[in-house]
Amino acid sequence: MVEGHGCHRVAHAHRKILLNHAFTAASPNGRFVEGAALINNKVLDKIEVHGKNLFYFFQDTVLHFHFGMSGQFKNFPLPGPEPTATTRLTLASKELNYIGLLSAMTVNHGTKEYYDEKIALLGPDPLREDADKELLWAKVVKTKKAIGLVLMDQSMMAGVGNIYRAEILFKAKVHPETPANSLSRALFDLVWQHSVDLLQRGFKSGSILTVDPEDARKLGQPWTRRYIYNHKQCGVCKGPVLSWDMATRTVYACETCQVPTVVNAERAAAHAAAAPARTFLSHCAPESRANLPVEQLTVVLLKAKLLSLGLDTSGTKPKLVARVKEAELAVVAVAPAGAAGPSSGDRALPQVAVVGVEHPKAAVAVVVKYNVKELRALLKAQGMLTSGRKDELEARLRACTSQEAAPPPLPSTPSSSHKRPIGDAPPELLRKVPDMPPAVAQDGVASAKDEWPVHRGSATSRGAPPPADPLLRCPLPPFRCPASRASSRVELVVSEWPVHRGSATSRGAPPPADPLLRCPLPPFRWPASR
Repeated sequence: MVEGHGCHRVAHAHRKILLNHAFTAASPNGRFVEGAALINNKVLDKIEVHGKNLFYFFQDTVLHFHFGMSGQFKNFPLPGPEPTATTRLTLASKELNYIGLLSAMTVNHGTKEYYDEKIALLGPDPLREDADKELLWAKVVKTKKAIGLVLMDQSMMAGVGNIYRAEILFKAKVHPETPANSLSRALFDLVWQHSVDLLQRGFKSGSILTVDPEDARKLGQPWTRRYIYNHKQCGVCKGPVLSWDMATRTVYACETCQVPTVVNAERAAAHAAAAPARTFLSHCAPESRANLPVEQLTVVLLKAKLLSLGLDTSGTKPKLVARVKEAELAVVAVAPAGAAGPSSGDRALPQVAVVGVEHPKAAVAVVVKYNVKELRALLKAQGMLTSGRKDELEARLRACTSQEAAPPPLPSTPSSSHKRPIGDAPPELLRKVPDMPPAVAQDGVASAKDEWPVHRGSATSRGAPPPADPLLRCPLPPFRCPASRASSRVELVVSEWPVHRGSATSRGAPPPADPLLRCPLPPFRWPASR
């Protein structure tokens, strides 16, 4: 589910490049034909966001959409890719050389009265300057509903999702099952303040980062991004994290830090079923791959690890997990005294002979049995290019292992260098990997460029690491249009602060302070390549 900060980032990027322009609108899958006809060739005047709901004003018609669990708003130069079966709306402009493809759970249209009716049903959005927390307080004191349910109820508070709920309540030291009307005013204010702070941090960084920089340095991995969400152990007290069902969503709590006081009778049975949290591979709040437990690795990554060790890669995921664990135990067992563990530059991994394979390179002879996705994972683990046809991928992998050299290390093996291990690949095939900024390495907040995911609807820049943010001590996503992609994709600016409501920001000169957000806006500059 796209949370509130992601919706504000999409709207912010679109305000910079789409406002005050008309678009040719169409509905490729036929599910928004009437709405597309109403906004066709009309000027986009204003963009508003309330929680997870986005409203685009095309003169007298309002486009309303909600991304849902997997919605996207993709942006390309003309002519763009072919729409998919889920593309509800396309917006095209020859003047801007732009086409946008919208796939969303909800896509509606209406008048300005429709907009007024919709926002009247939503609670205050902590990312909006006009949010009135007193409206939420007036509802909180009258309801016995658990505070964990209140934060997820968009009619009471808009924009907070499951990940933020767990982290906000942990930081406020409030148990999710606490009846809302039992909160003191001081505790309510604390919950609101953490909601504002964390959503603004997510908007600036493009990722759900809830651990304070000081705590990230002190706690270390794996608690550099989130305290309890998708963790088995609390980052602060190291006690167990419990999870249970709350209105079909999984809620998390550390009952050492978040002591349960009163639990409503109707929620007692659900809370009694609380069990130690089970971790999973999260796409909404990803952890560093170097710190993922074996159980959270995908089948492709598991096979890449096994292939690098010359082990059998057949079988179900539980069998692959068990095989990798056995191999890692074998590595530890043969490690020399005082060694910190295997790395990419000091020694080779031990030879493990399985199904007749005595050397990892011997396994490359059977690469033809792997599909394209698996071949790309193997090449990525070697730090090599992953583009091209299947025969090219196979040839590239064979070229990498055709020379006599030590076996390559495990793909996620810790290394003294922050660059991805590249094995013995020929120089012309090596993937360019930028250095990690030293400030980030010291803080432990992030470890590589993929640690900064940006919302699906925006383009993620690549290249040199950005300067540290003085407010968060962590980097902001840089905006740079790479030469190799400048002509093939629109690189949207996703800067650190939203633009005022529907206003357009002038290019070059710094804009005035935004009355809707508590900070000045950064200047907007097109890259030299565009």
